[in-house]
Amino acid sequence: MLAWGLPISWLSPIGNLIFSPVLTLFLLISSLIFFAELLTMPNGLLIQLLEWITYWWKQVVGYDVSGCMIAFKQPHWFVIIAIPILTCAVLFHPYLQLPKRRLYSLSLLFIATCTLLSVNPSEQKPFTILNQQSALECMHKNDKIVLIDKGAIGRKMGSYSFVSYTLVPELIKKTGSMTIDYLILTKPGIFLFEGLATLLEKMTIKTIYMPYLDGAMDPKLKRIFNRFYAIAKSKNVQMVACSGLRERMIEKINLTIKSEGKTVYRTIEYWPLTAEGTN
Repeated sequence: MLAWGLPISWLSPIGNLIFSPVLTLFLLISSLIFFAELLTMPNGLLIQLLEWITYWWKQVVGYDVSGCMIAFKQPHWFVIIAIPILTCAVLFHPYLQLPKRRLYSLSLLFIATCTLLSVNPSEQKPFTILNQQSALECMHKNDKIVLIDKGAIGRKMGSYSFVSYTLVPELIKKTGSMTIDYLILTKPGIFLFEGLATLLEKMTIKTIYMPYLDGAMDPKLKRIFNRFYAIAKSKNVQMVACSGLRERMIEKINLTIKSEGKTVYRTIEYWPLTAEGTN
């Protein structure tokens, strides 16, 4: 997972401890219901108990655990190879065959690994993520992550796959963070808003700068934009619409955002954004 840029949930060890007894109980009651049917015995109470367990289990697994995800910058390949080797050493060492010793050892290894990975310095130099011919620039300065989208997220119909399998893993591998402090959108688009809805589900975005949209949206654009906007508001994302020849300065990262040169997209007009001072 570290090599692929995937986050790790700190609930995984707890989830395994909870899942095993619940699964055992589920299989036990299911077996009792099966044999009761074969023997034509009353099993109404067992069925109600199974439905109750299923209901509460769905409530538990349906809980939003996005805040429990931990991201780490991709470490050196030596560290990636060493982690499974040390895990196997713990599992097969003769002295650690007792369940209690093995549990303590694996827990200690997990804590030590997370501590080591957390002190791994993240990338502070600007880098670019490409999607065909379009680019997405990323800055990581003063512990602030800034993305400047120049059409990469909304590149035709591949926005979902690009966000899920390229953008998010690359950001995690380079920065070791699940949070984007500033996202700057240079121009609107249907596929862009679809990709942003996916990105909001996978990462935390604090502030989005986007062009001010002037005019009535056509039904398709309005439907997709409203979905993106609703998700953004539900996650308390600050939305900043820029228009006219105005400049906005993000002082902590020395970045100036400009909007000028009104243009047309479908049935609306907008002012494309540019960002300067990224070096």
